[in-house]
Amino acid sequence: MKSIVFYISDHGFGHASRSLALIENIIHIDKEVKIFIKTGEKQLEFCRAYLSKLNFDDIYYEIKKNDVGLILEKNSLKVDKKKLKYEVENWINNWDYYIYQEEYFYKENKIDLIISDITPQAFIIGKKLGIRTLAISNFTWYEMYVDLLGSISAIEKLYEAYDLADEVFIYPLSEPKNLLFKKYKNIGFVARKSNRWLVQKIREKYLGDLYKRIIFISVGRSVNLEEEIHIKNDDNFYIYTEGLNLKGENTYRLSINTINIQDYIAASDLLITKAGWSSVSEAVVSQVPLLVIDRQEVIEDRTTINKLLELGIADIIDDSTLFNLGNVNFDEFIGRLKKPYFVNPFKNDSYNIAKEILKFIK
Repeated sequence: MKSIVFYISDHGFGHASRSLALIENIIHIDKEVKIFIKTGEKQLEFCRAYLSKLNFDDIYYEIKKNDVGLILEKNSLKVDKKKLKYEVENWINNWDYYIYQEEYFYKENKIDLIISDITPQAFIIGKKLGIRTLAISNFTWYEMYVDLLGSISAIEKLYEAYDLADEVFIYPLSEPKNLLFKKYKNIGFVARKSNRWLVQKIREKYLGDLYKRIIFISVGRSVNLEEEIHIKNDDNFYIYTEGLNLKGENTYRLSINTINIQDYIAASDLLITKAGWSSVSEAVVSQVPLLVIDRQEVIEDRTTINKLLELGIADIIDDSTLFNLGNVNFDEFIGRLKKPYFVNPFKNDSYNIAKEILKFIK
């Protein structure tokens, strides 16, 4: 039996969501594969809950603090650069102990492939132990931190770690020339598959005589905006996730334990979101128009937003618009942003990418 280790970023749940789409398809294709998942505690709970439906015994979970991600100012989408700088330097300076601990795991388990989205230490481990590694992402923490923090101590360790990756898959909506990888393969969109029956049930539940459209709003679980957003009782129904505080009769907050966000996105007429890649991807493969919160401070967001604008399937809004949604003409946005999908209906390529991954261990 072949074995694959997934190192998944602890930042938010987007990295976990897209990794789950790949893991689910890998298992569907080849039942004779063992999967190890290493990520943060909350992300691991999410992975375990989502994959439990597969009734597959050879998935093993380990809580692992893999990275720092971004640290935001309270009640804001703005990065707290002072705190981030301190945490990033401390994180990088403790890699030796992280790698030392991981070596014990590899002594006890024969691993054929290490996949990282996008934990840099994984590539050091792979090179040291002679195990093939695959980087898969739309960005790395190296260009993220250089762009935000400039030159900080130990930053070159990040560059050197990523440079050790044997194989590199780059997701759409990225700018490969801005990444440090010299050799890479461009791949398609990855998203958890939506359930058509559930999508229809969601629309039947919330739409009818009173409400004509579902507006889904999410800022990701790495964000917490405490300020109340008052929604007028119009003909839209607003479904939103953790990190937001909507008030109105025509609103519904999904439970933190909801594991099928992709079904709610697919059931929506419009997604309002920050430019998190996984939420965007789940909207794109379901042909859902997007209003994206303009966060130019973060290079990943800038790049994703620019690519979406080029495709014509998204428009941008600022923070003030998010807190004044009653003044937004959603019909105008939906009508205009839906049109490009008729010409280019983007597909979910998770299955084909999973097949490509399995070729590395044949």
